[in-house]
Amino acid sequence: MNDIKLQQWIGRNETVDDIIGLTPARALAATFNRQTEIFAQSKLPALWHWLYFLETA
Repeated sequence: MNDIKLQQWIGRNETVDDIIGLTPARALAATFNRQTEIFAQSKLPALWHWLYFLETA
């Protein structure tokens, strides 16, 4: 991303809706060999929200 594209976002916003399912978090947890049962009742680890609200074409 270059400065010109970033400048176009100043003063603008974007709203995206998504369904927060367990599958993406469980898949990433398995990648890191972490427990997957904890996600049903707790917060995601830092930055794992990037698994959701993905841009679609």
